[in-house]
Amino acid sequence: MKKELPPLNWTFDQKLRGLLALINIALTVLAVWVSPVINDDGALYLAQAKAFSEGGFEAAWKVYNWPFYSFLIYIVHAVTWFGWEWSAYVVNMLCYALLFDCLYRLFRLVAPDTSLGIWFAILLLCFTPLNDYRDMIVRDAGYWAFLVAAIYYFCRYIAQPNAKRLLGWHGCALIAVLFRVEGVLVYIFLPFLALLLPEYRRRVIGNVISLKLLPLLLLVASVVAVMVFDYQARDFKKFSQLFNSATGFINGVAGHVEGLTEHVLPKFSRDLAPFIYLGAMAFYLVAVIVQGVSYAWSLLFVWMFCRGKANSVVEGRLMVTRIVLCAAIISMLTLYCFALYRSFTTVRYMMPVILLLFFVASFGLVRLALNAGNGKWWARAGLYLLLFYGFADPYVSSNISKEAWPEVGDQISNVINSEMTLSNDQLLSHYAESKGVVWSSSYFTQDADWFKWFSGWLVKKGFKYLMLKEGGGVTEEALMAKVPFKLVETFELNKREKVLLFKVEAK
Repeated sequence: MKKELPPLNWTFDQKLRGLLALINIALTVLAVWVSPVINDDGALYLAQAKAFSEGGFEAAWKVYNWPFYSFLIYIVHAVTWFGWEWSAYVVNMLCYALLFDCLYRLFRLVAPDTSLGIWFAILLLCFTPLNDYRDMIVRDAGYWAFLVAAIYYFCRYIAQPNAKRLLGWHGCALIAVLFRVEGVLVYIFLPFLALLLPEYRRRVIGNVISLKLLPLLLLVASVVAVMVFDYQARDFKKFSQLFNSATGFINGVAGHVEGLTEHVLPKFSRDLAPFIYLGAMAFYLVAVIVQGVSYAWSLLFVWMFCRGKANSVVEGRLMVTRIVLCAAIISMLTLYCFALYRSFTTVRYMMPVILLLFFVASFGLVRLALNAGNGKWWARAGLYLLLFYGFADPYVSSNISKEAWPEVGDQISNVINSEMTLSNDQLLSHYAESKGVVWSSSYFTQDADWFKWFSGWLVKKGFKYLMLKEGGGVTEEALMAKVPFKLVETFELNKREKVLLFKVEAK
């Protein structure tokens, strides 16, 4: 007997999904109102969006080499009356609305009961890690949204193939890659893992061809394009970069292992350094997830993940759960390789894994919420307190350390008066709002001799001011000793950071 996914109550779902979209817009506006100062990465994306308007794609590519998110900001700015910052927030609002909509629709595939859907929507709105990034201008929200959308269409296509669902899978997966390049690994490898679904294996063997054909063709076309480009240039540099990326990863990991061997491990443990490093980075990723989710949510995750997976098996929804877990594993392995190479990661990078694990755990979380009324008073109070904390915390924790940045930026803008200025901080340059401000960071930690050479370069290029922010262990006294220019004014950002503005003059 052919198994199909349950039909949806579209009338109710459409109303709830529309309400979720409106709530997302309201929450984003609230988050921006509470914390109006943009993040550091946001200044970079806005600078790239402005480069689109001033110099087109080539100018934007020079700012940052993955410009899709900034291009969307530029489009919104071009067709609306919004400023640059609110154009970015509009893009994020739409991405958040799509993310919540796709997570809800994915959940309804495995839980057709209306009350379960309502509680899942409530849990989503109260999930702290999601709310933490509403006020940030980052491309990740678009990546999360289209990654989940791709998984949703993938599940629908595996259950009942048709052209619309196949197009949805390929389209959403490709757009996710345009937001963040690591999405290409999910796009390539997830269809192969569909062969692990025993109840659909016969149908999947045929479906994998259509699921895999486009990404494989794109991969081959990309390699051919690189080879043709290199052949025309007669240098083969770009093709060699593909090889150098692999060797660079190996050398990078080996360098971290060597550093661990020389500076951390005792003599008799050094032979185990590679295994210790691999294990330490795996533990590090788990610690980052726990930090991002919070200890309370993490404990619920562990308990409800097991119960949620069990519930999905009992209810006959194992196929969707397996696909989501496969996507989480691919994302986790990708981030693990990144952490091995760079020796760091962030909660924001781990969010795809967190979201997919949250989806699996949500079966148990929803059951817990539904049964809370029949439980003990302290269990109900604990659940409601956790939900309230997850919902309210991001909106009462404003970015206090950067509240003075817009005001300081205006003050600096009045002093430099659109003269060519070199700054070591992208965010500060954004708030200075001067076309003459150019961001760079290469000189910030250099020695005095380097500054002497650099001063001549500044004069030669026609810069009138040098704007330096304290940070990275460099103090005001150290900058005063290094910079060979006259200090015009000092601006205080907070108790720990200042901005020093120097007048560039030939000597």
